[in-house]
Amino acid sequence: MGVVTGLGMGMVDVHAKSEGVKSNVITLSVGGGRSGSFVGAGGYTAAGTATLNVMDNKLILQLSNNFQTSFALGTFVYLANSTNGAQVRASGLEVAQITTNGAKTFDITAISPTTGLLDYQYVIILCKPATVTFGYADLN
Repeated sequence: MGVVTGLGMGMVDVHAKSEGVKSNVITLSVGGGRSGSFVGAGGYTAAGTATLNVMDNKLILQLSNNFQTSFALGTFVYLANSTNGAQVRASGLEVAQITTNGAKTFDITAISPTTGLLDYQYVIILCKPATVTFGYADLN
């Protein structure tokens, strides 16, 4: 038992050890959050910034005021660990359908309560029916 106190922004690996037995490592993020700039894929447009933060014990995804993307019937935002459309659709977290450009905020905790700040590498803009990635932001 114990308490971990963050002293500055950054990432830290924490484990416990008792009578020579070490627990699994847990990676914690202190402050800041993660962000990335969108880049288009496959000739499609995607621009702006995505930010993933913990606010009031909720994981929140925000797309910036200058967020822009190409649209088709069924354009969705996903969190994923690949930019490949088929893999995104198969194993990514579907966040929401979008139909307009501009600022957007999504409560990831409401969609998937167990998803953590470090679980996904990319924010993906996906044409879901065609399984085509329009763009992605690599979260740092």
